[in-house]
Amino acid sequence: MSEIGKTLQEARINKGYTLDDLQQMTKIQKRYLIAIEDEKFSDLPGDFYVRAFVKQYAETVDLDGDELLKEFNETLPDTQETVVAKEQVSRSEKSAKLPKDGNFDKFMSYLPTIIIVVIVLGILGTIYGVTLNSKDTDTQIESSSSKVSVSTDSKAKSSSSESAKASSSSDKKTQKLTYVSDAGTNTVYTMENAPTTSKVKLVASGSAAWSSITADGTQLWQATLVSDATDTVTIPAGTKSFVFSFGNAPAMSITINGKKFDFMKTNATLQVRTVTVNIK
Repeated sequence: MSEIGKTLQEARINKGYTLDDLQQMTKIQKRYLIAIEDEKFSDLPGDFYVRAFVKQYAETVDLDGDELLKEFNETLPDTQETVVAKEQVSRSEKSAKLPKDGNFDKFMSYLPTIIIVVIVLGILGTIYGVTLNSKDTDTQIESSSSKVSVSTDSKAKSSSSESAKASSSSDKKTQKLTYVSDAGTNTVYTMENAPTTSKVKLVASGSAAWSSITADGTQLWQATLVSDATDTVTIPAGTKSFVFSFGNAPAMSITINGKKFDFMKTNATLQVRTVTVNIK
């Protein structure tokens, strides 16, 4: 074992942490932690994440991540911008690539007939509507004198119903994300008035960015997004908390249920960081 891996392993053991403990704290997969201790850097997602993960590992076991990177600079691979294609192709992209078949030609041959049928049905519907409206008008004229009070009551009820709807609409609560605390690379928020399931949209800007999402300890998603790529993850119903892990946080932007989540309000210079959202 080389020196940087030994240094990190000894610091972990001195803190009394197991690899499983460290995985839970850093959200870095156990196999990557083992690769770092064994200095098998080729097993990590890319050269950029070698330095990012080593720094996060060091800070979690109370070592100075920047100093450690400087000390073992020659041991670690050079940081290069690595463009990694997304692991999944969206359904829309797949459907766009499907070849056309004979069904389309058949549809086009029937199109004139379909248009004529639609026009005829529209004319018949118009005639029926005019006839029905005329009957309704005659009925209303005959019974208007006996229904004045009923009409007045109906208007009052309608007004009351509209007021109730307006009051109900004003009582609806909106989603609220509140900052709680910071501890090293870890930031905690609370989320109030969340819907049953939440939609999280991730966008990479300017450069490639690795990230992952776990919900109540179960990993939902992990990928490296190329610049300007997006992906959407659903947080399942009943989730108590979900956690973001970022390898290049400044390049990521997050939207939760259509509202921007400004997770960079504090420690905006951190590249590797973990953001926990507790749902109330």
